[in-house]
Amino acid sequence: MKIATQLLLLGGLLFNFAFSQNCEADLDEKFQLALSHLNTATQASSKSDSESAIDSLLTALNHLATYSLQSIEDENCDKNKLQKLKADRIYNAAMYMIYVLQQADNFPNLNSKQIYLGALKVLGNARELYQSSGELAEGHHTIFRTYTNEGKLHSLFFDYDLAEESFNKGILEAEKYKGKLADKDRQAFLGDLLREIGQNESKKGAYHEALNYLFQALQHYELAEDNFYKAACLYRICFNYSESENFEECIAYGDKFKIFLPEFENDPNFQVWMMDVNLWLGEAYEKLGRSAKAFEELDKVIANKFADERFKGYAIGEKGTIWLHLGEFQKAEEALRNSIQIFSSTNLNIYKSRIALSTMYKYLGECQDAKKEWEKAILAYDSAQVLIQPHGPASPIWDEYHVSEILGKKAYAFFNKYKEDNDSGDLNMADSLYAKAMKLIDGLRSKFKEDNSKLFLSKKGQIIYEGAINVALAKNDFSRAFQIAENAKANLLYATLQDRVAREMSSLAPEFLNLEYNLKRQLALLDLKLRDMDSNDGRYTAMIAERAETKARLNELIAEIEAKDPAYFSMKYENKRINVMELQAALPQQTSLAEYFAGEDSWYVFLVDKEGIEVFKNPRNPQAVVEFFQICSKPNGLKVNREKFESLAFQLYQDLILPYQKELDKEVIIIPDGELNYLPFDVLFTEKAKSGDLPSTYPYWLRENAISYDFSAKLWMWKQENKSHSSWLRKNLLVFAPNFEALNPDQLNSEEQIAMKNPLIFQRPELREMPVLDNMSSSQEEAQRLKEIAGSRLWGPSSDKAILGSFLRNAPDYRFLHLATHAKFDSVNHKYSFLAFRPVDNGIDDERLYLDDLYRIHLPAEMVVLSACETQLGEYFPGEGNASLAHGFAQAGVKSIIATRWSINSEAKAQQMALFYEFLKKGYSKSEALRLSKIEILSQGSKYPSPYYWAAPIVMGNTESVSFLTIWSAYGRASLALLGVLFLILSLILFRRSKAGKRL
Repeated sequence: MKIATQLLLLGGLLFNFAFSQNCEADLDEKFQLALSHLNTATQASSKSDSESAIDSLLTALNHLATYSLQSIEDENCDKNKLQKLKADRIYNAAMYMIYVLQQADNFPNLNSKQIYLGALKVLGNARELYQSSGELAEGHHTIFRTYTNEGKLHSLFFDYDLAEESFNKGILEAEKYKGKLADKDRQAFLGDLLREIGQNESKKGAYHEALNYLFQALQHYELAEDNFYKAACLYRICFNYSESENFEECIAYGDKFKIFLPEFENDPNFQVWMMDVNLWLGEAYEKLGRSAKAFEELDKVIANKFADERFKGYAIGEKGTIWLHLGEFQKAEEALRNSIQIFSSTNLNIYKSRIALSTMYKYLGECQDAKKEWEKAILAYDSAQVLIQPHGPASPIWDEYHVSEILGKKAYAFFNKYKEDNDSGDLNMADSLYAKAMKLIDGLRSKFKEDNSKLFLSKKGQIIYEGAINVALAKNDFSRAFQIAENAKANLLYATLQDRVAREMSSLAPEFLNLEYNLKRQLALLDLKLRDMDSNDGRYTAMIAERAETKARLNELIAEIEAKDPAYFSMKYENKRINVMELQAALPQQTSLAEYFAGEDSWYVFLVDKEGIEVFKNPRNPQAVVEFFQICSKPNGLKVNREKFESLAFQLYQDLILPYQKELDKEVIIIPDGELNYLPFDVLFTEKAKSGDLPSTYPYWLRENAISYDFSAKLWMWKQENKSHSSWLRKNLLVFAPNFEALNPDQLNSEEQIAMKNPLIFQRPELREMPVLDNMSSSQEEAQRLKEIAGSRLWGPSSDKAILGSFLRNAPDYRFLHLATHAKFDSVNHKYSFLAFRPVDNGIDDERLYLDDLYRIHLPAEMVVLSACETQLGEYFPGEGNASLAHGFAQAGVKSIIATRWSINSEAKAQQMALFYEFLKKGYSKSEALRLSKIEILSQGSKYPSPYYWAAPIVMGNTESVSFLTIWSAYGRASLALLGVLFLILSLILFRRSKAGKRL
């Protein structure tokens, strides 16, 4: 649509609106001036004088923004009606101002910031008038829309926190009018707010959070019976699945969206969504290897009667990328150049056209890369980079990400050019470009506030890190290559622990920080309850309002904390750069650290010890690791797949360990990456199995080295540097071993009686089929044995203290924690993986310690033993490792964690844990104690033949030996008593000498 036509429509609509009301008594001077300027704008637009038209239009809007808010008495209209009429007119002015901002690319000379501030003021004025106009009329909820559009304004100017605050205020306002507003209208409004919050989260890259809000919004639109906005929700859900690269779900929700096509076939807005969905589905099918379906979706875009040049250009360009991946380079280049020609002819002042053209140049560069035409590729990437500038209603955060991506691709082309012509200038250029790309990624990490946004960034940045590592290796700079690999790892976890140190050093009063923790936990619990609550539940909207209020209080508190102690915040975001020499100095004698980096096709292994650093590169075979894990994690895995097991055990050893085996010390710290987070390294074979070998005599790597794991080298160093100096003042070992017998039916209400056999999980419908939690008799024996070995305090089945509340209150007072209980990895959403505690009456939800809870608590324990199933099993995130319960305890501050990779046999586990503590008591390191316990179980031959029985537990973090002697132990108390007696004797002697001196 041309600018003149847009202005004509905009001015005309507002002009007509002014004379569409029943009461005209309030047409005062400012409103008349506004109408006059709108008339001028319409005349100017008809003469294609867009500059004069926009000036007149904005002048008109300015008059409306300052329109008198005084009540007007009139004999024909009552006061409330006039107030509402003025509010409607002012609100409508704000809507046009927002429209102008959304079209800002069409107006190069527009002062967007001024219009933004003016629109905020106008919305506030409209809201004030609405609130003073008395009770809401039936079906009227424009007052709520002021919050929705206020949030949209903030989002247009990239302030996503303020946007969410406005949306949440709208939710609170809606709760006030419950019962005063038609239910369908209210449901539609709540759906709008939640959908806007979801879109807000999408813009931040927080796709998981966005989906949670969008699914809630979808429920409200179902109740409102609003098919158009149900389709709008499905459209956004499809987008989020596409962006998070969950292509199967993208296709599923794209198909659900298509169901509404017959109903809105001639609706232009719906057709724009339809073409977007076709584009996303085209990419999804292509990524899943279904090229024919991908072409089919893209052809639908080109054939759509509503398709403009931008949509056709996108579809043709996407077809070019499919040809590229199919190896049809000539067809790919032809399609991409066609797309570039289309976008070059569009208005490049419009951001979407410019970013689309940049994207097509990037694809063209990839095509030239595939053809090994490096100089042409570099020119294409140059064109792509020039086109991306922070401009208009586009987030500069994502512009920076796109630039980092293009810099990385250009660096890749220069590096390949260097490998062909051996020109050191090309190598240095590649090094410089990768450095700039990584600097942008580091900067983006501090700008992204949501964890999922940062995880997304880490995933997308992996290819840049790999390229930079290759350049550093080409320069024989092994230390820099290692630093780059480290910079890609565990940044979220490290930032959390660093935040905790910052809190401890903060000058703020403890109540500030305690309140922050309590509000975050309250927010998490509300999210958990809302996730499982039906929107028809009478408590649902009240709980949404409570969540909005809690979030607002938390935002206010964080702003106050930041103002009072800026040093705390700067420390919180510090990202330590690891130094190889410092790492070497920190490593104990006879200890090596092997860090893996998962490249696209290769494994990079960095071996650091006291002598220096070496780097190895081997082919990557993810499928072999997956198959090996599946065999190890099943009770009959070895019996059914013995030949495959023996083959993989030696093959993986050759690929992953053999190149540096001779350099290894006795203790080995492994920093895994990618699928290696699931690999039981100690089960690998150091040589080929011989015919007739029994499982108990296999040449496991376990027999030669003590192995431990960590999330990154900088985290391992952090644990060495931040040891607790007061641990001896804390109590010794606390063991939790709850039982899970069903509660007495007399204590349960009817709802609970339905779930009596499975009391911990009945509120999660998708988990109701999980087996009943058994009473874990072997865990009771395990706990009793530990009490005998280490003198622990045991809260077992007969204790009413084996509950979550008791754990949270008492755990910080102990050096060592042992949890012999049930655990469950949640494959739907990793944050809801949990450890189970003893159920109490109706407090079922409160008796599960969720991973999401662990991210919010502080546990200064030296060691936590998670003697339960699947505690190191979790969704893998590139760079961060498995989002498991073990990860949660690490983030809570625990220095050393014993966790399990799969579901375990309780009898073997109980025996192994007792052996582990016995070896610990003898002074062995944690990794050596666990190794010896595994060898002891393994030596029992046919009783526990498969690795399933003994290989699940691993040591993560600090591996130093421990002493069970503390100030609270029996020995400690005896020592203190003896010291007390000696002190008294010495005091008495000194006192007598003093008396004798006086007598002299």
